[in-house]
Amino acid sequence: MTSTFAVHADRLDVVVAAEMAGLDRSTVLDTIERLDTAVAAIDGQGFTPTPFGPQSALAEAIGLDGSELWVKDETGNVSGSHKGRHLFGVALGLALTETQPERLAIASCGNAAFAASVVAAAVDQPLEVFVPDWADQAITDRIAAHGATVVRTERDPDRLGDPAYHAMVDAIAAGATAFSCQEYLVHHHANGYDAVAAASDFARELEAGDTAQHLELTEQERRRVFNLGYFTWVEQQGTSFEDFTARSEQSFWDGMRHFIGEWDEQIREFNARTGTRDDD
Repeated sequence: MTSTFAVHADRLDVVVAAEMAGLDRSTVLDTIERLDTAVAAIDGQGFTPTPFGPQSALAEAIGLDGSELWVKDETGNVSGSHKGRHLFGVALGLALTETQPERLAIASCGNAAFAASVVAAAVDQPLEVFVPDWADQAITDRIAAHGATVVRTERDPDRLGDPAYHAMVDAIAAGATAFSCQEYLVHHHANGYDAVAAASDFARELEAGDTAQHLELTEQERRRVFNLGYFTWVEQQGTSFEDFTARSEQSFWDGMRHFIGEWDEQIREFNARTGTRDDD
């Protein structure tokens, strides 16, 4: 079956850039086919369309009676999630520009890292995967099985933020190439996301926005947005389905109110310990 990257080549920025630089479409498609075949040799399949269709039983289970719920099932995708697509796009960009990185780097301990290990193995590029020190051994073993180097990182009390992300940024500064879903942060906020960056984003994305960018949510749309959390909380974090669905009820959040004082105290303690703020 033809790779989805070949089918949708016209929509890919890396393809547009390559053709503007002088590559012809046949060269681009040959490169996609070569890389996709290499991915299939590692993962058992290349990039093909994943199913999208109505799921009446799921709609009933989550309380959408009388509504038609359609689901995009990415579990049959390369590496078992949608993350492989992004990493393949990065690999394709490197191939089309004939870039030979010294090594690739990513900060993740889940689907993105596993997808990166599959694609990096397919294109025969060394990959460093930076993970927190508590990362699940079963996951890191699967990543390492593809030849990636897994580096566990410990939190530095004198450095705010995710230690795995910091380690990746340090690796990039030392010559590695970003191979990550976090490329925007790497290239635009390599030294961290500070108050100045936040103010800039607020002014550009919120204050400068207008109602054309807003959606007044109906009950069904609010449920749709809520259900986006299923993948993160149930699939990745292991939260029970019952605990997850309980969060859709206002009574759940009403029950959180008695924790506010405790949370405020924890925030004050954290700010004092890290030096982020010295006020309330």
